Amino acid sequence: MKVLKNKKIRLIWSILCQSSSIDQETNSVSIFNSVEQLKIKFDIPKDVELRKKLEEGSEKQRLTTPVRVEIITLLQKLDNKKENKSEIEISFIDPKGEELLKQSHPVVIPADKQRFRDRVKFNGLPITESGEYIFKLKIKENGEEDYEELDLLPLQVTIDNILR
Repeated sequence: MKVLKNKKIRLIWSILCQSSSIDQETNSVSIFNSVEQLKIKFDIPKDVELRKKLEEGSEKQRLTTPVRVEIITLLQKLDNKKENKSEIEISFIDPKGEELLKQSHPVVIPADKQRFRDRVKFNGLPITESGEYIFKLKIKENGEEDYEELDLLPLQVTIDNILR
């Protein structure tokens, strides 16, 4: 468990998975297919000039994979008597450190709740090369200027090139 500097919220866990389901009667979450790595088959174009540019690295190639993933995070509020308003930011970073995606959304934990489960879905991910990608989760409290790192979720990506 990670206690943040503001000490108002504690990270219990985060997971990258293919999908999840929340039971309406019990509010229990079922997590399906934890994702740690992706293997992608990529057709290299027939165009000889474009192929040469890609091999030389003079043209940045971004693939958008049709993979669907979710990040599920469980947070615990440490002050049970007050509502907590925060904002979570998620960045998707390639092996060279380039930020490919960034999104943020508000999180409100009501005064009468101690825990909060956050679920974010991604329909497709931009991929630039084989290597380790990172989902970086950050959080900031209402009124704060800066985000604080919440968690890092690695994703190993392997691209298999198929020459056509």
